[in-house]
Amino acid sequence: LHAIAHYGSDEAVRRLTPELNGAGISEMLGDIGTDAALMELGNIKLHCASLSRPPKYSEGHEEAIRSIALSRGVSVDELEEEYVPLVGGTVDGSEGGLDDTGALTLDLGPMPNEGKVRVTFDTQLLPLLHDEQGERLKTLPRGKKSDPALLKAAKLTLKQLEQDATTIGLQRIQSLRRALVQQREWPKARFEQIFVRHPLMRYITRALIWQAVDGPAFRVTEDGTFADVDEAELTLPEDAQVRLCHPLSLSEAERSAWV
Repeated sequence: LHAIAHYGSDEAVRRLTPELNGAGISEMLGDIGTDAALMELGNIKLHCASLSRPPKYSEGHEEAIRSIALSRGVSVDELEEEYVPLVGGTVDGSEGGLDDTGALTLDLGPMPNEGKVRVTFDTQLLPLLHDEQGERLKTLPRGKKSDPALLKAAKLTLKQLEQDATTIGLQRIQSLRRALVQQREWPKARFEQIFVRHPLMRYITRALIWQAVDGPAFRVTEDGTFADVDEAELTLPEDAQVRLCHPLSLSEAERSAWV
């Protein structure tokens, strides 16, 4: 485990962690400290939350997460908001993964109209497939001109993408529930950075109702602008603080209008 901690890559983390069951795994992941290691720690945290008797491999997972947060100079909450590891690297597109529109393009070869498949997500972070004309696809197309190697790689990428997005979605929804109860606030600029413009979080963000502190409730539209309950475009002041809209902060009429 110590050797893996010092020399293991993100690919080693993905492949080996599910096969390991003994003590010391969380410590190893904390020492590696990459986004992939952090995601595996998140998996452990989620799994243990549903168990009355946590397994040995979970020992120290909270400390490992705190250690990674400390090494990056952020709080645990900020760490959870910042990281979203996804297939091929970071979600900002600098090392593969999602582009800045929140989509991933899979190349299947020189097939007419179907050579490239665009992957987006619904509000539950389930992948949605689209052909080059934007039409929805149920599965990856498999034409006579598809490249077998590219098709195989696309299937593996899509499988890993779905697994990662599911894990991330569960983690972020738990975090957002805590934020709702605690009524956490974000400055407008940070809210836009980690929610509105984030390649993956934007999908969850659009499904929620937000509220400016001492201001109106609003939702985030598909183009990243804000709309009030009447669908009128809303502009927030630059110094606004934003939080999740708690139902108790609205009148009965307002709650009905948002349903």
